[in-house]
Formats: sequence, C-alpha cells, structure tokens
Amino acid sequence: MARGGNWFHGFEVHLWEKTHNCDSGFCIHNSTCVDLLGDYACICPKGFADKNGSTEVTDCTSLNKPCQNNGTCYIENGDFHCRCPPGLTGRFCEINIDECASKPCGTVSICKDGIAAYHCFCASGFIGNNCEIEVNECLSQPCKNGASCLDKLDSFSCICPDGATGTLCEIDINECLSSPCLHEGTCLDLANGFTCICPLGFTGPLCDVDIDGCSSSPCKNEATCRDQPGNYQCQCVDLFKVVDGFYCLCNPGYAGVRCEQDIDDCLINVCENNSTCVDFHLSYQCICDLGWEGKFCEMETNECASNPCKNNSTCTDLLNAYRCSCLPGWTGPDCGEDIKGCISSPCFNGALCVESDDPSEFSCTCPPFFTGSLCTLPYDPCDVKNNPCLNNSTCQSRPDGSAKCLCPAGIEGSRCDIDTNECGSSPCQNHGHCVDMVNNYYCNCKPGFSGQRCEEDINECASNPCQNHGICQDLVNSFRCFCLPGYSGPMCNLDVKQCEASSCLHDGVCINKPRGFVCVCQPGYSGMRCELNVEECTSSPCQNGGRCVDGLGGYHCLCSSGFTGSDCANNIDECASDPCVHGSCSDGIDAYDCQCESGWSGPRCETDIDECESQPCLNAGFCMDFVDKYTCVCTKGYSGTQCEVDLDACLDMPMNFSHCFNGGTCLDGPGYSFTCRCPAGFAGDFCELDVNECCSKPCFNGGICQDLINGYQCHCRPGWTGLRCEDDINECLPHPCNQGMCIQNEPGHGYSCFCQPGFVGRNCEYNYDDCLLWSCPDGFTCVDGVNSVSCVAMETSVTPAPAVFLTHAEQAADITYGRYSGTSFLEFEGINLSAVSNITVRFQTRSVNGTLLYVDQGAGFFFIKLYLNNGILQYDFSCSQEEGIHSINTKGQVNDGKEYVVHMR
Repeated sequence: MARGGNWFHGFEVHLWEKTHNCDSGFCIHNSTCVDLLGDYACICPKGFADKNGSTEVTDCTSLNKPCQNNGTCYIENGDFHCRCPPGLTGRFCEINIDECASKPCGTVSICKDGIAAYHCFCASGFIGNNCEIEVNECLSQPCKNGASCLDKLDSFSCICPDGATGTLCEIDINECLSSPCLHEGTCLDLANGFTCICPLGFTGPLCDVDIDGCSSSPCKNEATCRDQPGNYQCQCVDLFKVVDGFYCLCNPGYAGVRCEQDIDDCLINVCENNSTCVDFHLSYQCICDLGWEGKFCEMETNECASNPCKNNSTCTDLLNAYRCSCLPGWTGPDCGEDIKGCISSPCFNGALCVESDDPSEFSCTCPPFFTGSLCTLPYDPCDVKNNPCLNNSTCQSRPDGSAKCLCPAGIEGSRCDIDTNECGSSPCQNHGHCVDMVNNYYCNCKPGFSGQRCEEDINECASNPCQNHGICQDLVNSFRCFCLPGYSGPMCNLDVKQCEASSCLHDGVCINKPRGFVCVCQPGYSGMRCELNVEECTSSPCQNGGRCVDGLGGYHCLCSSGFTGSDCANNIDECASDPCVHGSCSDGIDAYDCQCESGWSGPRCETDIDECESQPCLNAGFCMDFVDKYTCVCTKGYSGTQCEVDLDACLDMPMNFSHCFNGGTCLDGPGYSFTCRCPAGFAGDFCELDVNECCSKPCFNGGICQDLINGYQCHCRPGWTGLRCEDDINECLPHPCNQGMCIQNEPGHGYSCFCQPGFVGRNCEYNYDDCLLWSCPDGFTCVDGVNSVSCVAMETSVTPAPAVFLTHAEQAADITYGRYSGTSFLEFEGINLSAVSNITVRFQTRSVNGTLLYVDQGAGFFFIKLYLNNGILQYDFSCSQEEGIHSINTKGQVNDGKEYVVHMR
C-alpha cells in the first residue's frame, strides 16, 4: 500500500506506522476509528468531515452529498439544508415518515407504510381506500322470497317469512310432507301454505268433513238413505232397486269409487340398502341386492351361516362374499382341496411317494439300501447297527435290500435264533431218553441197552453168570439160566440134593457141597443160614450227602436234592426237562443255569427283555418292544432310530406354501414346532395379524389415523400437515388472497385475508359492487370497476346533450359515454390534475375523427388531449409550460366498434 492520503467514497484515509492510536478516542460525532500503521483514520457520518469527524459539511457540492433519498441540498445562513421529497424528513432526509402512525386504515385493518404513501389491506367486512366503509351485505338483496335482511359485520342473516327456510330463505317449506289431507285427499303445496283437493264426499280445509250425501234426498220411491263416508246408500223398498247410483264397499287393499285401484304398498318405501320393492295385493316384497337379507333387506347376509368352508377351516363373513382361512394341508376357495404331499416329490433316491388319507400327509417306500421318512439315509441291512442274524451266523445282503442269515450247524430260523432240535427225529432207540444239545444230542439208555443211540442190547450172559455149566439165555436187562440136572437156582448154583433140607433164610441160595451146603446170602444178609441182617450203611455207601437207611438185606439211600441213583452217585440232570425256554442249559447240583439268548431273561429265559424299559426313544417317541430289539415310533417332527433327529418343520410344507403368512420367515423349533419371524407390520403366531400402528395414537392435533401395512397414514385436520400432522400449514404460502394480504391465524385455524380496496370475500376474490355505494346522475348508468364506478351515459340522439357537472370528483369516479354522439360532453369542476394523477378511459366508437378526453387547466398547468385522427388513437400532453407539448401515436385502428381501455399515468 502506498503511503499518503487517499479519498474513497466520502471518507478520508491516512496511512502511518502501525500503533494502537484509536485508544485515544479522537473520532467524534459517532464516527468510526480505524487503527492504521502509525496513525488512525475516522470514517465520518454524513454531514461531517476532517480527520476527527468534527467538522460539519457546509458545502452542497461536497463529495459527501449530505442529503439522502434524493433530497435537495441548499445553503442558507452559511449552513446546508435538505429539502426532502414527500414522505421523508430529518436533517439529511434519512427518516421515512410513517403515514400509518395515524392509523388511517382503522383499528382492525392493516396499514402498509410506503414512501409518502400508505396502502390499506382491509379486514373482512370493510372496503374503501382507507377501509372506512363497512360493507352492507344486504345491499345486494341476498334474501329470497320477501325475507328481511339483517346486516352484520362481514355477514348477514335472513329473517324468513312463513313458508320459507334456508340460509337465504330460498327453500319453500313443503307443508305437504306431513300428509295433512285426510281421506286420501291430494295435497298441493303452495308458497307459505297448502291446499287439499278432496275426493268425492269430503270437504273442508283438510278434507276432514264428510259431506252428508243424504241431505239432497237422492233416494227415490220411499227408499231409505244411509249416509256413508264419502257417499250414501239407498235401501230400496220392495219392487225397487238402485238405478241411478251405486256404492262400492272395497275389500282390503283396494280403493277408488269402483274399487279399481290396487293400493301400492311400496309407496311407504320401507325397503333398505337399494333393494327393489315389488307390490303385491295387501303386501309387498323387498328384492334384496346381493349381500343383504331380511324382510326389509336391512341385514347383511352372513355368507358363513351355511358353513361353506370345509375341513374345519375358519369362515370370515364379507359384504356379499366370504373368505375361508384353511388349516394346513387344505387349499381352494372353500378349503375343499387336499394339498397333495407328493406334488413336491419329497421322497429321495427314487423312492415311491404314497399319498396318505390325511391331508398333505404321505409316506415314502424306500428303494433297497435307503431308509428314513424321506429315504435320505443310507441303509446296510448287515451292518453292526442293523444286523439281524444271531448265534454267530453270517449276514448276507440281498439285492432287494433285505438280509439273509446263513446259520451254523445246529441253528435254524430266519435270524438263526432257533436251536435245531436234534431229538425231533427220535434218534434214541429202545426207549432211550434223548437230550437235545447244540448241534448234537445225548441218549440216556434204559437199563439193558447201550450205544450212542441205545441201539445195543447189553449181553448179560457175557460174564457167564450161570454156574455148573448152566446155559445162559440173554434177556433185556437180565438173563436166565437153564441148569443142568442136579442143579437149580437162578444161576444153577444150587445142588439140589444137599440143599433140599437146608433152610437158607432171606432168599439165600443154597449151594450143595460135598459135605453139606453153603448159603449164599442175598445182599444185606449174612450168617450160616443168611439169618443175619448185614449193616450195609457202615461203609457209607450213599454218596453226595445221601442219607443211608439200612434195610433187610440191603440199604436205601435218601439222596440229597439234585442226586439220584442207588448210591446217590448220579447228579440229576435238571437240564433234561429243557427248562430253558430261550437259552442253553448248564446243569449244576440240584440246579441249572440258563444262558439266555439275546433279548431274553429270567431263570428259565422265559421273559422277553423289554428293551423299551430304558426309554431309548427320545423326544416323546413311542417305543415298540420286539425280541432282542425295539422300534421307535417318532412323534411328528422327529426321525432316526431313537427319534434323535429333529426334522425341520419349516420344510414340511408343499411347494409354494409356507407356515407363515404375509412373507413371514419360518424358524424351525423342537420337533414339529416352529416360530414365525414376522416382517415389519405383522404379528401373531403365523404373522396373520396386521399390526395396528394407530394404537399408539401417532397422529397429532386431532388427525385421524388410517392403519396401513407396516405403517399408518394420518389424515390431518385442516391447517395441519406432516407425517403425523405435527406441522402447522402456512396457509399463506400458496397466496390464497387474490387481491389482498394473507395473515396466518393460530395453528390449525387457517388464515385471514385483508383485501385491497374494492375487493371482498374469503379470499378477496370478489370485486365489490361499488355501484351499491355510489349513484350516477340522471341519464347515466353505473358500471362497477375496481374500487370505482363508471357512469355510462344512456344512449342519446345526435343532438347535443346538455353539459353535466359532477362535483366532489375526488372520489375518483371514472365517467365515459355509452355512445359517442360527437357533441355531448361531460365537464368536471374543481379537479386539480397533476403528473401523479391516473386517468382511465374506456370507449368504443366507429367514428374516424373526434375528441375523447380534453383537460386544460390554464397556462403553465397540466394539459391532456386524447382524440382520434383517421381512426388512430393519438395522445397529446404537457406537464409544464417549460416542457412543451408531447405527442404519442398508436399504430392500430380503434374505430371498429370494439371496446378499448386507455390508462394514462
């Protein structure tokens, strides 16, 4: 920046070394101090100058130009003064005079201040340049039918005469609605009343007077006249009959002199809901539209009453319709169609899908080597888990997926679970007892027989039991000796001769000796003659704890339990009776032990082991017990050998169907359970419920809430907007006040229009008929304008019309001729026009030349002339003598008879 001083737009700047020089407060008269380098500068207000702002401007030619707003500066007494334009004041013309301060527009209208002017916006019910005229709404005679109009502020009311009603008394009250005429008289509505046209036989204002038909003595030949309602009846004497009249007594439902009219019972119109009334004799019938029923069609038809929805579905009644909500597995308009479970081909690996009798149910017939409810699980009939073969048999898979058991010797049955009974063929001969064994048998032979099958007869003669050369004959379990002569005895051991005199006791055998005999005692006896009983128990012959009981010639063993035989030497084979029902028997002492087959238990393997006792089936599955195995019947939603597999319930639906409505997502739960994750706006176990978002009352300020899917819509009261009617509408934004100023009222209460002079109405949309306030002189017709009137001269002849003088023209009446005659004119007095005056001329003519308007206020004053020159409009004017006369020519012809409007400002 250059050093030195420079002037910029009326303020002086000096630049020096940077210091804080403004702290000293040198600038005065509200000038602004600017701290400069080594100096300061004062920015002076208008009218002051020098470095400190202390010197007032006294020169009108100064660069400062002290007068603002086009004020004129002049010097007087060594000082400057400002001559302000109209509407401004102050030393520098800086103050706008508030023309509204005096409230020229009244207390209720709005005044808008301008420069040397103001503009009024009138409150409803007021008009005029200053809103000083209260509108008399009764001037337009709005009330009809002779009603009286009562003027009010910004409104009116009509006091209706009898027989009229309505806001404007425009409605003629129909006194016939109450059916005042009796005896089927016809009511004729009149203005402020009615009249009754009575049927024959009745009279009176209401046809309530029965004319005495007998008063004129109509019956002849001494007949008796009996008056009847609306008629009379002649009771003739003998030899006479009624010839000049008749009387009809109508049956119910008929009317008329001759009972020719069937009374229309539909006239009372009792059928509701747009139904059709059909008249019958003494009755009627309402033909109802679809969806309605009842004698008067007053009840909506319940289409669900006939139970149209099948298979326990739910019926919802609609107007002239119904809707069926089907249970899972059913579809169709009436839920009568079974959803085929096999449609979606649910079975895998080529399995055959078989429809069930239950809706949407099916079963899968699996191919070989697959199992599971949908045949998705590989299956080996011979694996460890499924092998059915027992007793070390060999499992062999068949092509059809079944198992074949190859049994070892001695085992049979489809599962090799049966021990072959080798005794079945009775292999033991000679009544030997066969004991079955695993893949073998054992024969307990009867005494006298031996061999594996007891087929050998024991030769008791092999030991040569016959003495003295006796001949032995073998018998079954015995022998017989044939003695040589001189010998006897069972074994030919008795010498007959020596022993004849002997007396061997106790069946002792006498043997002859050369010198006597010898008694061979029977076992248990001794002595010379076998007279002594031998104590056989001394040698403890009874084994295995048997108790010895000595007897004559022998002993007897009382064996302990489990033993048998003469000496209790034989362990009783408790297994001989095959006590083990489903197992192999192991003999013990006085006992046996059964080694049970798999799946059996109990002392004799007689009890089928209940594999279900341990409750192997999970998830509430039902266990079915079999031999050495069990089967789990799973509840719906589970699968697997032990029902351990939780099936996805969400997948157990036909194609294009879902457990969840309205787009809900199915989430699998335990077993055949599921939950639905509902999209926004829905709720319920199956997302079947549309959430009513209006329950939270989201709409403010009296708005009405309409529930939508996942949302709501607020229908706001007038004056409110926004998603929740929370925003007050600025009703003034669309500029509703056509010719006025819009003022917004309290929130929700709309707006008010303050109209420009000449306009009225809710939105200042009507041009007020000013002719109701102003009248034109005789010979002129009032034509309404905007806050003005035009007095149009009535059609005149070509003779000059007298001059018409209007006073008080300051009311700005716009006066023209209705027809230009060439010589008629209007003359105004007391009007001072200037350059700020506005003049509007409306005309129509076919003349080629002529003057439309002439204004001359003397030398040096305002001058105007508006005229036609060869059909072209020309305008001459002068605002002052110094300026001279100016001319403006238009281009188009205006003498075509059409209406033209010229505005001069």
